[in-house]
Amino acid sequence: MKAYKPIPIKKSKVIPSKNLPISIYCLYALNDGRLAIGGDRKLVIYNMKTYKVDIEIKSKYDGSVKFISQLNDGNLFYYVLDHSTEGPWEDDYYYNYLVELSGNQYSDKTDILPEGSIYNILKQNSDNIIFGGINYEIKHKSFYSTNASGCKRIEKLVKNDEKYNMVTCFNIDFIDFVLLKNNKIALLTKDKLEFYKIQTFKACEQSVKFNNKPKILSVFDDNFLLIGTENKVEIYDYKNFKNVKSIFIPYTVKVIYVNQNKVYIACELDIANEYEIDNNGNYNQISSIPLQDIIIRDITVVKDGRLITCASYIIQIWS
Repeated sequence: MKAYKPIPIKKSKVIPSKNLPISIYCLYALNDGRLAIGGDRKLVIYNMKTYKVDIEIKSKYDGSVKFISQLNDGNLFYYVLDHSTEGPWEDDYYYNYLVELSGNQYSDKTDILPEGSIYNILKQNSDNIIFGGINYEIKHKSFYSTNASGCKRIEKLVKNDEKYNMVTCFNIDFIDFVLLKNNKIALLTKDKLEFYKIQTFKACEQSVKFNNKPKILSVFDDNFLLIGTENKVEIYDYKNFKNVKSIFIPYTVKVIYVNQNKVYIACELDIANEYEIDNNGNYNQISSIPLQDIIIRDITVVKDGRLITCASYIIQIWS
């Protein structure tokens, strides 16, 4: 009989909260080893060596930073949502920002993005090509106002003369999308995974239906996608179009974060674990993250290998 090997439990420490957002929504590990933290009314660049805020970028408007991504040139894109209600009135205002970081200074480069679209997802294909996604719902009712327009869509942007211009628009109701190395886009809808050619948005013949509603899509390596549903994460071989394995999860998957051959999975309730996946799609749980009634909003791994998580009011470093 094989001896039972206990799963290691990670330990954490809380990073100092001075000058951090009051409520925290997202994290992003920067190329220079620092940590971008998005929350209510501001984005901060946090120094993981000094444990101090190097840069504080306050929002011009009310709202919360919900998405952060760093481009190949080092510029930082982020998306802000300002949601407010009063009686029957409901307002959603959306904003995009692009900033250039230089040491402890930053400069605003937002004007090189298209004015007519406000993306809440951004993925880079090459140095001069990015894809902006809009998957938020624009309501149509008497007591609703917004600064956004149009349907759900993905736009291809090409940089020319230091400005990004939209060259192709693909109207589709989607949850998330990722760019693959075989010149395809994998796109998650409310009930299936679809594949399109990256240059033309022309549909490929293959698609995958789900019994449980898919929630999250992530690229693992050159062969696999990870698809989070209500009670499991599917390891999907996108070159051979088949499910390889399923990681069963007790509750709906909220976050999937990939770092080399390791995957961190968090649920809607206070459960998060670390897994290792090999080249054949076989997985093994290698640690448990004891959250103690804290629900994770985001996960990242900074350049020196430290695992960072955030909840609404706390950021923790795990070891």
